[in-house]
Amino acid sequence: MRRSKDPLSFAAPPRVRDGVLDDAYLEQIVSAMGIAREQVVAHQWVDNGPGWP
Repeated sequence: MRRSKDPLSFAAPPRVRDGVLDDAYLEQIVSAMGIAREQVVAHQWVDNGPGWP
């Protein structure tokens, strides 16, 4: 273990997927959440985890 005066930090693993969601998938999400598409200000994938079957 290294000690220093700097605050703790970590590096996230590289992303598996990034970029905007496709329209069909975004529609599924807003429908499941019970909100209108217009209420989504911005969206994107941020996936850096394992793929579970």
